[in-house]
Amino acid sequence: MSRKLTGQLAFAAASVAMMVLTACDSPSPAMRATRNATVDVGGMTFGVHWNETEAEIYRTGWAKRNQWASIPANAEIAVKQVTGCAVKSMDGDPALMTARLDCRSQTANE
Repeated sequence: MSRKLTGQLAFAAASVAMMVLTACDSPSPAMRATRNATVDVGGMTFGVHWNETEAEIYRTGWAKRNQWASIPANAEIAVKQVTGCAVKSMDGDPALMTARLDCRSQTANE
């Protein structure tokens, strides 16, 4: 097999792996035993894993660069919908965010 073909196959395999991982919604070790739900907001799908004080939010699927500005607001709506908690703060990037929650008046969908 030629070096060029081997390189192309390696690139194709890496591309497929990245596509699979991009759609992944696996929580961090600290959030593995927590509640979770998937919700669609603003044409985006979010996986939310949460406990009483914090949440991890994973945007799954693709978002065009011009949609990135709306991701944090959509993620916050997703968190509020599934947890019933207020969001005190959020941090992260367009694919993975964390949120501090205020669940004192929780009306969560459990």
